[in-house]
Amino acid sequence: MRTRVATATGWLSAVVVITSALSACGGDEPSAAPSETESRPAASDTASPSPSDPNTTPQTPGASPSSPSASPDVPADCPDQTLARLDLDEKVGQLFMGGVQVGETPAYVSDDLGAAQVGSLLLIGQLTGGTSASAEAADRGREVAGAPAGVQPFVATDQEGGLVQHLKGDGFATMPSAEEQSSLPPQQLRSEAQAWGEDLRTGGIDVNLAPVADVVPEDIGDANQPVGAVQRGYGPDRSVVAAQVAAYVQGMNDAGVATAVKHFPGLGKVEGNTDFSSGVVDTRTTRDDADLEPFAAGLRAGAPFLMVALSTYEQIDPDRRAVFSPTVIDGMVRGDLGFNGVVLSDDLGAAVEVEDVPPARRALDFLRAGGDIAIVSTPELLPEMTEAVIDEAEADAGFAQLVDEHVLRVLTVKERMGLLTCDG
Repeated sequence: MRTRVATATGWLSAVVVITSALSACGGDEPSAAPSETESRPAASDTASPSPSDPNTTPQTPGASPSSPSASPDVPADCPDQTLARLDLDEKVGQLFMGGVQVGETPAYVSDDLGAAQVGSLLLIGQLTGGTSASAEAADRGREVAGAPAGVQPFVATDQEGGLVQHLKGDGFATMPSAEEQSSLPPQQLRSEAQAWGEDLRTGGIDVNLAPVADVVPEDIGDANQPVGAVQRGYGPDRSVVAAQVAAYVQGMNDAGVATAVKHFPGLGKVEGNTDFSSGVVDTRTTRDDADLEPFAAGLRAGAPFLMVALSTYEQIDPDRRAVFSPTVIDGMVRGDLGFNGVVLSDDLGAAVEVEDVPPARRALDFLRAGGDIAIVSTPELLPEMTEAVIDEAEADAGFAQLVDEHVLRVLTVKERMGLLTCDG
């Protein structure tokens, strides 16, 4: 198994997200139902500096992209150096996360991942072989992806707990649902999340696409198919959700696992699930909605990734799905939240919500809206999507510059996670 390069006290001390406070407020397929969680020892509070520790200097994981050309008397840092040496195909590959099917033995790793030179991998399916099988799948994915020298891929999975725990078996504790986690004191949840994160690291995982920060109002409850009906949320009280989201992020941070807070700007007020339905619309959430606070809390706690939903928000941008909306990504995420880390899409591969959008258009519209990494669970779509981005960058200098900005943001987070190295 590959030696893990990130440490709980290394990249985390640099990955503290700067967010501006919100003035108004302080798609995953379920698996079998979980059993009770295993008992865990308490985590040490000294494992790594808390992202909110006043003695920790705040730094943004994706610093504002600068020109790839450095001043002659100011040496370029590693992300800039790397951006300058990557060819266009390699740059574009950094903007995609391709699926590795781990529900089979051995895991199915598509050659399309290598053809697209993807910079990120997503382990999907229901693995039951434990941490050794997960680590083997992760290493096989890295091998097929064929990353440029010095640039390792992110390896991610969805490990929320409850019905969404993709990696199981020997070495992986059974995780309770977020609904059950909500009853734990935040410090205890942080301790539990650290232990779950250590399992993930043993299984070769760098990034956990969790936690869910969506607030499900009581008047919707289980009618909310993506979250409420499957116990993926921390409840209807935004202050409780914010506290638990922050604790989960911090616990994963303590274990050296990066997190992706999702699904911005919230799936708690819809009924349909974008994985299985089209035309999912939120009629209630506004740009200054108080229920956005849990997302801000997760970013303040140190999450370097934010996932954007596929649904449409009538009160924010009625003409575009959030994942394709400059108002949502550039306006709300970059502007209102002040977040300059990596923005992920929800799945642009198999989700029914986007099946009427040509794959090439999905990729282009997401990047133009301000997103950084498109998640594509179905690798067979990757060649079409990456070729479209390459062609557009070759034809449009402005779009090529946009690609560079996205890639630099990705490389900056990779460096701080120990996944990017430079000579000298």
